[in-house]
Amino acid sequence: MDDIIRTLVAVEFALATLVAVYEGRAWAHRQSSIPWSTMFRPDALFRARLFTDEGNRLRRVAVRWLVALVLLGGLLLLLGRLRDG
Repeated sequence: MDDIIRTLVAVEFALATLVAVYEGRAWAHRQSSIPWSTMFRPDALFRARLFTDEGNRLRRVAVRWLVALVLLGGLLLLLGRLRDG
């Protein structure tokens, strides 16, 4: 069980890295008329009007990886509780 949890933690780390990479790439394709301070809001990744078409595509990929990250985190919590009894 410990080996499975360690492997899933490694996958979780890889997913977090993918989210950061795609969010950064989407941020590079933001609308030029939007001030930088708006892009630092926590909900900026979920606001399509802030990005160009390419940025929106990258943003959607980042959101998909973020959903996978959250689901895997939930699975890890569940496995940790099952292991501890």
